[in-house]
Amino acid sequence: MKFPITIAPNFFSDTHKILKIANELDYVVDEPFYPGKKTIFLNHIDMGLFYHLSRKVLNLFFEIDDDIGKLQYNNVEWAFHKIKYDDIKDMRKGELFIHKDHPEHLTGLIYLSHNENLGTSFYLNEKTPSFHKMNGPICGLDKNISDEEMENLYKENNSGFKLMSEVRHIFNTAVIFPGCVPHKINLEDLRPGEERLTLHFLFREIGYYTFPYVRCKLEDL
Repeated sequence: MKFPITIAPNFFSDTHKILKIANELDYVVDEPFYPGKKTIFLNHIDMGLFYHLSRKVLNLFFEIDDDIGKLQYNNVEWAFHKIKYDDIKDMRKGELFIHKDHPEHLTGLIYLSHNENLGTSFYLNEKTPSFHKMNGPICGLDKNISDEEMENLYKENNSGFKLMSEVRHIFNTAVIFPGCVPHKINLEDLRPGEERLTLHFLFREIGYYTFPYVRCKLEDL
């Protein structure tokens, strides 16, 4: 693991600007593993915004301007994501699966709606989740899977994990974490007429001579 789980409140200094951008975009991209829809990647819309967003996240961990030429990052994705109540109203019990992303990836999201009853849970376990058995596994909306099979998959996948922390969906809070940490989206309390708005990001490649969690482990304590 290269990065710690990081929670950054009041992430944007001008949320009105960010929300204006979010509300002007079209949500047309189906998310294969989650309900709702995303915008196209922001580097196809506003390269300047994409650049500053990426720097804003990386500045939490690196001295970017002091390390020009040393820090390299590639294959980065940014997109707004909306989940409405109607997107999840037909989900069955046991649809929210604990899962891991790619272990080398740095990922995260910024909460941009007022849904404090939602959020993200993080878990401890060395177990490899079995979500690969499902099509659309993280939310379990696949109607080709019977209720009984869904329940069995849920029990198999989610058993053995120990809840580490729950981060509430507090407006303008960024949650950043390495893909190797088991986690789960919390949507159970999304109400009729509500929608969950987030700004998601993913860094697939970050090159540097050292990383925060690696430096921490150098201390023999």
